[in-house]
Amino acid sequence: MVRPAAQSGPLRVLHVTEASGGGVRRHLQRLVPELRRQGLAVDVLMGTGRAEPGLPSDLAVYESLGCRAGTFGGSGTLAALRAGFPVLRRAVRDGAPQVVHLHATRAGLLGRIALGRQRDPPLVYSPHAFVFQSRAPAAVRWAGRWLERCLARRTAAFVCVSEAEAEAARTVLRGPAARVHVVENGLEADFAGRLLPGAAVRAGWGLGLETVLIGFCGRLAAQKDLATLLRGLAAFRERPASLRLVVCGSGPLEASLRRLAESLGLAGMVQWQGFVPDLASRLGAFDLLALPSRYEGLSYTLLEALAAGVPVLAADIPANRLREGASGGLSLAPAREPAAWAAALRACLKALPELRARATAAAPGVLEAYSLERQAAALAALYGSLVRPSNPG
Repeated sequence: MVRPAAQSGPLRVLHVTEASGGGVRRHLQRLVPELRRQGLAVDVLMGTGRAEPGLPSDLAVYESLGCRAGTFGGSGTLAALRAGFPVLRRAVRDGAPQVVHLHATRAGLLGRIALGRQRDPPLVYSPHAFVFQSRAPAAVRWAGRWLERCLARRTAAFVCVSEAEAEAARTVLRGPAARVHVVENGLEADFAGRLLPGAAVRAGWGLGLETVLIGFCGRLAAQKDLATLLRGLAAFRERPASLRLVVCGSGPLEASLRRLAESLGLAGMVQWQGFVPDLASRLGAFDLLALPSRYEGLSYTLLEALAAGVPVLAADIPANRLREGASGGLSLAPAREPAAWAAALRACLKALPELRARATAAAPGVLEAYSLERQAAALAALYGSLVRPSNPG
């Protein structure tokens, strides 16, 4: 592939993802404008196979910022790879990025297979949780480890969003420890000012202030493990009559999870909202947010809820153990243990006023500890180090 020998002007980065929804979508929605604000030229290439509603508006925003924004199709890994190969190669040929930043597993495969035999442009990969960290079948996890080890040599830098994810990379990938960088997810400094009044959000959902409201926000897929939360609620026999669970999200397991809720006798207690636009601004409506995920990189929902002053009950996994000063509103329960979640829910609801006060007091510390401005600056510095002539990567 022939590219210009040198470029003038701002450093240009192409961000590529097939996972155009959930946390990866929010990651780019925040990161791209901030990188532009800090002076980088940014292009975006996104898959449509798993996109949430609103992808066209995302692309329009990126274009309004001066980005080249494109898409590729394909539902499923192989289809996305086939559709993405020519589109990605053309984007690199025509846009001449100095760095290509790949986000999530399928784009990580796509970029490193399509472009990885060449050293220019350098490839940066953010897994947003490796496949081998999941509770997928053993054969899938083995294949994930094998692929990541094979493709590690084609990766100029791994960018992990938490120390837990970075430790998994160092342990499993056997070699590229110096190329593993931790750049934690961050929130805008004015995040709290963007929150909508909780009473107004509840009214829009047909709920009053007297309702004790637990929120679940995430893709209805195995990773997010709504099933454990539902079973925990069912085992919580003395739950308040006013208790409601609002499920914000959609995904491949929605039908089976609805059937599970009905079989557990929870149908009247669960409100299925589906995809909720601009969900982060509505988090203040919840009394408690539940995050029972089996694995995470670093959850934006976790950070957003705590920054909104909402207590969170999360699975006790490494990525959810936030640094001191940011975890005042956080409680943890063992992952995939419904009985433990029942006990934890009981304790949290009993102590809600105290938890809310602690979460409110700790909210400014979340914004200080997890800053979007610092996140973008760290990435910009990393990109710059990869394109300096003296750098062999």
